[in-house]
Amino acid sequence: MYSIDSSLLIFVTIELSPYFKITGMGDLIRSILSELSKLGFKIIVIAPLFDSQYSGIRFKEPITIRRVFQGQLRTQEVRVGEDEKGIHYYFLPGDSLWDYIKQGGVGSRTETSGRSWLDFCHSVLMLIDGLKEREFDNVEKVIAHIFHWQSAPLLALLNRVQWRPKAQLVLTVDVLEEQGRFSSQVLDTHEIFHSLRPSCEGEFNFLLSGLNSADIVHTVSPSYAREIQVRPNGGGLEKVFRELYDQGRLVGILNGIDNDLVDWRCIPVLRDNGLCITPTQSGVFEHKRRAKEIFQATACLPLDPSAFLISMGHRFCDQKNFGLIERAMDGLMQLNRRPQIYLRAWPEPGNDDPDIDLWKKLVALSKRYRYNLAFLSPYDRDLSLADEGIFIDRFLYYAASDLFLMPSVWEPCGLCQLEGMRFGAVPLASAVGGLPDTVKPVTEHKDGWGFLLKDPTDAADFVKRVATAMDIWFNNYQLWQEIVSRAMNFDSSISKTVDMYLAKLYFPDKPSKEIMR
Repeated sequence: MYSIDSSLLIFVTIELSPYFKITGMGDLIRSILSELSKLGFKIIVIAPLFDSQYSGIRFKEPITIRRVFQGQLRTQEVRVGEDEKGIHYYFLPGDSLWDYIKQGGVGSRTETSGRSWLDFCHSVLMLIDGLKEREFDNVEKVIAHIFHWQSAPLLALLNRVQWRPKAQLVLTVDVLEEQGRFSSQVLDTHEIFHSLRPSCEGEFNFLLSGLNSADIVHTVSPSYAREIQVRPNGGGLEKVFRELYDQGRLVGILNGIDNDLVDWRCIPVLRDNGLCITPTQSGVFEHKRRAKEIFQATACLPLDPSAFLISMGHRFCDQKNFGLIERAMDGLMQLNRRPQIYLRAWPEPGNDDPDIDLWKKLVALSKRYRYNLAFLSPYDRDLSLADEGIFIDRFLYYAASDLFLMPSVWEPCGLCQLEGMRFGAVPLASAVGGLPDTVKPVTEHKDGWGFLLKDPTDAADFVKRVATAMDIWFNNYQLWQEIVSRAMNFDSSISKTVDMYLAKLYFPDKPSKEIMR
């Protein structure tokens, strides 16, 4: 029998909200940590040193680790902190790491970047070894949960530590576009990695080394766990994922959101405007009407509470499928009643970026349909107009919107649709990854709480589904209210997710009743 008091959780991640975020994984980890701390777990978080203010963390005296790397003795000062929940943080400095992750961690396959991440993995190993005597006392089980391909080789190193018999090694698989594929020469970074060379033929795959070493491989939705076993969704690792699944080592657990972070009453822009409701309270639609008026004024859209408002806010990348919106825009503007549309995208691409043409097309459309389409980048444009009140909080447009768009080409799970649903924005999403796990389509039987696209490239079908949603909103508002109510009350709480983590990832060898809380 395991007890929480006799277990230690070690999280290794390269992103963590609110300090630094690349994808929704940063938000998910934040919510997981919060929930686990409520249960009383002893938690250590290890991450690169972010360029952040670290609000909420009380820093202590730094510690120093000394290690031999690339033939040289290195001394590394590690920042040590603790938050109000009792979570301990260790931040490892490294300019090359920060330069990499602040650019989104995408596209760099140079041997230099590979060596930098192997350096990080070795630093983490040495840090854990240094903490072992102090932190592992009276610990029956150590759970090392690793996120991102950049940290995956750490699992191969942890497989060889003395305390391995009481360890549970977990790897979370999310985005498979980048896996860390480098020439096997990158393993010359340190002799400790030489033992990994026989497992690769000319190429060393960071992610694959983690898949081969983890006790449990976790994905962020059940559907995604199945999808990545079929080409081309597994990024060339489909056979590996099938084998892991057959062995019971590949587990899909649906993402959740922290209810405290998506409570209307906790969002400053909503609270300050008297929009403080919960899904079980009456007056939801009156609050949404008022939120729409506030949002329209902020986004410079015509003040019209009778307008059907559609929003979409994501990273500006192929995955999020802004190209579909561009191709569908003329069709949307030809609907019997034109909707109002707000697009939020970041970051704004540079002139040499291949996505710049699509960005310019969206800007041109926002000028052509200026009374119906607002297109803003929150980081590049909203901040520059902050004095004019053009900084738009995503929770404001969730609360204001009737429909929220998530037409992703692929999506491991997604958090935005869950957040939007909590604020009464009905999702229109692609039927990929975890989106069908969270969005049940509205049917002729009048159940469900969203709309699904079978083909995320089909602009005509997209326009048709928007038209269907608008028809219900204008002509059967009672049904629309029922749809919104079901969306708002969909149980996506992080507590459910963490319960599954405990049972399937952290203590899979013990029945739930034997995990003492």
